[in-house]
Amino acid sequence: GQLHHPLGGGLVPVLSIGQNVTLTLRNLTIANGLAVGSGGGVYNGGGTLNAEQCTFSGNGAYQPAAGQNADGSAASGGAIYNGGAITLDRCAVVEDWAVGGGGGAGRSASGGQPQPSRGGNGGIGTGGAIHNTSTMTLHACLLSSNGAIGGLGGQGGDGMETSDSGDHTGGPGGLGGEASGGALYNSGTATAINCTFIGNAEIAAAGGQGGHGGAWILNPHQYIGSPGGNGGNGGSGFGAIADPGGLLHLVNCTVAGNSAAAGSGGAGGVRGSGNNP
Repeated sequence: GQLHHPLGGGLVPVLSIGQNVTLTLRNLTIANGLAVGSGGGVYNGGGTLNAEQCTFSGNGAYQPAAGQNADGSAASGGAIYNGGAITLDRCAVVEDWAVGGGGGAGRSASGGQPQPSRGGNGGIGTGGAIHNTSTMTLHACLLSSNGAIGGLGGQGGDGMETSDSGDHTGGPGGLGGEASGGALYNSGTATAINCTFIGNAEIAAAGGQGGHGGAWILNPHQYIGSPGGNGGNGGSGFGAIADPGGLLHLVNCTVAGNSAAAGSGGAGGVRGSGNNP
């Protein structure tokens, strides 16, 4: 059987499991779920899930881009976000993803606020396939072609052209979002036995571009341009399996052909126009 969102995606998980709920799935495909935040396929908020010979495919968790001056939010567990107890037996978790939200653009300088602000930092993407914060057991499962992606850093605000002397440098770009655990992010207790992790990826995001520099107008015929803002640093990338503070046991597993990429730094902003002789 299959459980999926109509038209290829919704804005909530395909399955949401509450506290003190026990759910058993057999020979089922959970596909094309799309959730804001966590758990595009399954969000387990404290219950128990047992899945046997199931497929989780094409599910995603994401965050929208942030508003002005704001940092992007984190997204986690493209296929499964687990805050309870989960056992997967002979399941395939393939082509799922989690994408952090982009940072908002910085505020440009104005008469009331002469200094531009930095761009917002990109949100973190964790657990392209699974994000586990509690208890999980995987047996003879395949986790393949999943991805965790950080959100882009926001562009810094622009400096302004003004008759006031001083620093009119553009605002710095925001930091690119980190990405961690293309297949699995674990901060709880997890055991994987006879599992294969192959072809998963994490892609950290680029930093935001610096804002354009402003200028000091000495008179209608003479003005001095200010530097553009510095580009934000790219995000850090961590591998297909990330276990920053949990307890993870891998028994007779294959981990191969996965990739990790750090984000590039953002471009510096353009220097303000000037014609000082």
